[in-house]
Amino acid sequence: MPPSAEAQKNHDELFPGHVSTLKVTDPELIEYFDNFAFDEVLRYGSPDTRTRLMVQLASLIACQALSEYRVMLGAALTVGVTSVEVKEIVYQAVPYVGMGKVFDFLHATNDVLADRGIELPLEGQSTTTPEARAEKGLAVQKEIVGDERVDQMYASAPEDEMHIQRLLSANCFGDHYTRTGIDIKTRELLTFAMLIALWVRTAGQGPCRRQPQRGQRPWRAARHDHAAVAVHRLPAHPQRAAGDQRGHSGMSASDVDNDAPPPRRPSQLTRAPMEHRSLGRTGVSVSKLCLGAMMFGEWGTKDHDERIRIIHRALDAENNFIDTADVCSAGESEVIVGKALAGGKRDNVYSPARSTCRWAMTPTNVATRGGGSSPRSRTRCAGCRPT
Repeated sequence: MPPSAEAQKNHDELFPGHVSTLKVTDPELIEYFDNFAFDEVLRYGSPDTRTRLMVQLASLIACQALSEYRVMLGAALTVGVTSVEVKEIVYQAVPYVGMGKVFDFLHATNDVLADRGIELPLEGQSTTTPEARAEKGLAVQKEIVGDERVDQMYASAPEDEMHIQRLLSANCFGDHYTRTGIDIKTRELLTFAMLIALWVRTAGQGPCRRQPQRGQRPWRAARHDHAAVAVHRLPAHPQRAAGDQRGHSGMSASDVDNDAPPPRRPSQLTRAPMEHRSLGRTGVSVSKLCLGAMMFGEWGTKDHDERIRIIHRALDAENNFIDTADVCSAGESEVIVGKALAGGKRDNVYSPARSTCRWAMTPTNVATRGGGSSPRSRTRCAGCRPT
């Protein structure tokens, strides 16, 4: 089926006058991909074109698609994303993607802006000083995450890990979230898109988590915004940028529109059998992958049924290693794990024991409200040495 009128209109908005060479060599793919990317996807959610392009740029940085980033950067500038906003997207990626991976995108951005006659450096957007960054960062962090949650993170951090909390507040929030050029809600959406692109299975959780909080500010991104970003982050028009390597047909990149479907999700890939390894000299065999349950509960989500399904899915995949502790989500994590392992599922499932002893591995001894004397998951710590 040919591209719909809506798909053609949305395509031309980003790439005026462009005709895909692949429509000749791969007409069926281009027809249904254009209808999907330029029409069907855009019916879901309400991000405007500028926001959608900004989200796509953030995703491309995270998945290291440099050539496609150059092309979509041109489209973003065409639809009105400003040079300042583009630079702020790149800067926002640094604490999540890493400077080593952002480096090439920063240079590519500078090259594209220079080619368009934009003088660099741009006007500064920083609002902090070296002396005030930590204080202002902590204030923004509490505004986003919630005062109680941030205070709890600091209070529960071991002494030798307290610097991580300080660095998080000062750098991630103080150096980046306090900048102007992009509002905080948009920064949240960009960060969420980058986490998805990085295949972080717990995207939207952790210190910068995106779950709604009691007392949250009105600019907080709503759940439907996140759902829309998860769809709209798909680059609408994958193609090579001019000056890149020649395409499969032998034509130069400037002649070839390298349209292609998005990469396969991990769930679409063939799953290999779970590997197990002996844990030291304990005689215990645990799965190579460990399911982290720290964010199950108050710190992540209160939907127990959802987390129980995750645990059961892990058990079905022969994962017998679950990491939790009484301090995780103020004990709610252990409650959820206990519920999930009730009814005979706890046999040969192991969890790191952390209390007044060194790390040790022991079979879980679970009792829950529905089937035992305690609402918490209890882990025996046998043969441990006191710290």
